Amino acid sequence: MKIGLLGLYLELYDRIVPECRLPVQANFDRVASLLRRENLQVIQSPVCRTRDEFAAAVSAFENAGAEAIVTLHLAYSPSLESAEVLAATALPLVILDTTPDDTFGFNDTDKLMANHGIHGVQDLCNLLIRKGEKFLIEAGHVDHSDVISRVVADLRSAAAARMMNCARVGKVGGDFSGMGDFTFDLKDLLLEGIPYHPQQVSDAEIDEEATLDRQRFVFGTCSDATYRTTLRESLKIRKWVAAEKLDAFTISFPGIRRPEWDCVPFLEASKAMARGIGYAGEGDVLTAAYCAAVMKIFPETTFSEM
Repeated sequence: MKIGLLGLYLELYDRIVPECRLPVQANFDRVASLLRRENLQVIQSPVCRTRDEFAAAVSAFENAGAEAIVTLHLAYSPSLESAEVLAATALPLVILDTTPDDTFGFNDTDKLMANHGIHGVQDLCNLLIRKGEKFLIEAGHVDHSDVISRVVADLRSAAAARMMNCARVGKVGGDFSGMGDFTFDLKDLLLEGIPYHPQQVSDAEIDEEATLDRQRFVFGTCSDATYRTTLRESLKIRKWVAAEKLDAFTISFPGIRRPEWDCVPFLEASKAMARGIGYAGEGDVLTAAYCAAVMKIFPETTFSEM
């Protein structure tokens, strides 16, 4: 999963206590490394202080394909610099509330500068709530609690919810006439039903895929002619999924007819799910999106008729 890690800071500190910037950056880098250990692709922003810097960072996350944003207050940061930008993005937001030190008592005045990010967390959350913006928040020390694990769980849940609401789902063969249990108005969600458009597959592409398949599958009594037929149809689906940047697709077998199709490409449905692409049968856009969403948390998910 690809995420954006946003570091929040105060421009005033760079002017009056510039020597604090090095330890602040070190703490930021350390948290980024801990998130990377959780198999996350982390796009780390520069330390942000002003509205323009926050806007540029969030835009970079969006353009890079991040699926969520984690914020980290490296010190107090005035909420009016960042709240509007964070409320405007469609990316889910997880706020990580942590400090470099795990203890901070009345006699620890030397730790004040490094450990007062909580004031910025309170400030930002206050404004996000007033703006009606939903977010998740986790608090704890990165070495003495499970806060990183909780953040990762939040991120995967947020990504799944976002996928369920705005997945790009391809449709092959239209709908199965008369099936109403999964029929719904696409306007009820942000899901897109993308119709199939023809793809061409070369013999060389079939040969290349066949070489890989012979190494990983047991063929049994399947004839070479039957296999190459289904492989050609399957690669049509794969090229279409890639061209349309689909998150999932659905095939309605009554709509699969010659001359465009020689068989139903169920082989690619299985291969696609192994790559994290959702699938469902009979024009069921909703379940195809659901399959893709659950895969964000449980990669071994597969489609079931039930």
